[in-house]
Amino acid sequence: MSEINKYLKYSKKFSKKYIKEYLILMLKPIIVGLIGYMFVQLAMKNPFFIIFVFLITFPCIFWAFWRGYVITYALNYAAYDFYNDENDYTLLDFIEQNKTKEKNLALYLSFCAIVTIILFMPTILSSISILGTLFTNPAGIMTMLNKFVSTFIIFLINSIVLIPFINFMTQAFFFKKDYETFSDVFINCYKYLDKDGVIIALTISIISSLPGLLNPVLQGVIMLLLNVYFYSINTFWFYDKINKKK
Repeated sequence: MSEINKYLKYSKKFSKKYIKEYLILMLKPIIVGLIGYMFVQLAMKNPFFIIFVFLITFPCIFWAFWRGYVITYALNYAAYDFYNDENDYTLLDFIEQNKTKEKNLALYLSFCAIVTIILFMPTILSSISILGTLFTNPAGIMTMLNKFVSTFIIFLINSIVLIPFINFMTQAFFFKKDYETFSDVFINCYKYLDKDGVIIALTISIISSLPGLLNPVLQGVIMLLLNVYFYSINTFWFYDKINKKK
């Protein structure tokens, strides 16, 4: 736990330095995303606004998501630099530094989405099976209950398997060697795991998920505040692991 305490200490100092700038930079993507969402609400009340959903909502939400992701990804640069030098670069400096790599980052994000869907396929198929049972045998309560239980167990197993990947996927990409493929990056999320890595991944996953059970908006607000802490802790741990492996 001494290593984790060290990461927490550094993360606290890092967050004090960067959280204000991070929130200011995220303000524009949030506003643009809300503008896009507003037209969805209008379309639900008046079909006339459906055309604006395609013309405004989709571009706004896509841009807001991507810009927010790029800003958040830059926390890896900032945390790496902070852990080594503690210089006076701003988060915007690191965003500019990453501009030439954004295309590759987009490709990697697509790869992550495909891998997540494939690995979650058992849960998806089991959920489809429940729907099939609902239509073919709506009175089979025990059958339905058994399928719900089995689907939950499958979902739990899928989630546990994916936790290291989902938690460390941006750090694994950030520290990617030029000769490594996206598949290598995926493997690296598990390759360096130790007790501290498991504790960090599980803790962050639990903290990230709990607010969503109450309110998705609440989850978004909390994650916005915690991203600076989580990304820095992950980066500190991953950096230490790859250096110890050398």
